Amino acid sequence: MIPLRRDTGRALGVVIVILLIIAVIGALLPPFFTDGRCTREFDARTQSVENLRAELATADRARAYLAAHALPFAEISSEECRHSPPRGVEYCGDGPILLTRVQTDMQPFRILSAPMLGLEFYWAR
Repeated sequence: MIPLRRDTGRALGVVIVILLIIAVIGALLPPFFTDGRCTREFDARTQSVENLRAELATADRARAYLAAHALPFAEISSEECRHSPPRGVEYCGDGPILLTRVQTDMQPFRILSAPMLGLEFYWAR
């Protein structure tokens, strides 16, 4: 076994520090390369969902829309909701609730928050 000299250990430490600095800089650069395209795409998708509010306003309309677009959904009666509310449902109304699963492959940005300081930093927005 070849013993390591002190200089070798010091050089290894410098290399690790340089690699860490490069990794941090690389993690902070995406907003400069995307020019806000990710945010604009996410905002456009959000707006298209907002535009569907009228079509999804009642259970009958929502049921027709979901069936027309072949989207699977589950219908839960108001009694079932009151007895055992689904996760994420804050209020069980008088009528049925339609639940569907929407999958998005988008990851628009990350949020780094410091609630104690009241700060939020939008990473790659």
